[in-house]
Amino acid sequence: STSVPPVGINENSIVNDRIVASVSKMNEYYLKNSDLDHRRYTMCHEIGHGFGLPHTDENPYNSNLGNCLDYTDDPDQNLHPGEVNFNKLRNMYLTNTERRVEKRYVRGNEEEEIEEERIIITRTLEYRG
Repeated sequence: STSVPPVGINENSIVNDRIVASVSKMNEYYLKNSDLDHRRYTMCHEIGHGFGLPHTDENPYNSNLGNCLDYTDDPDQNLHPGEVNFNKLRNMYLTNTERRVEKRYVRGNEEEEIEEERIIITRTLEYRG
């Protein structure tokens, strides 16, 4: 049986359950005659794996899911990450979110004071694969 090399691949280096490095590669031999959409889909797909994203579907013959982590025979329909991918990234990386409201008084001129409210959001990036 002959195995066909992938059109793209991603290699992650993981230390203590954290992705510390990632390299996405395109197989130029197989992609040299591909159109721009196929190349863009491949890189989006591999970079997604670099962030730790899994496939959203591995059947290229069913309906497109509209995101680049979906296996597809129609790359032009899946060129970008989808909401499902962004939600997965939020769950993987945005932990320990803290919301704090600060109030302070700012003197606009000698006769009036203006109350200003700021919302500060602190995000700790932590891979939870």
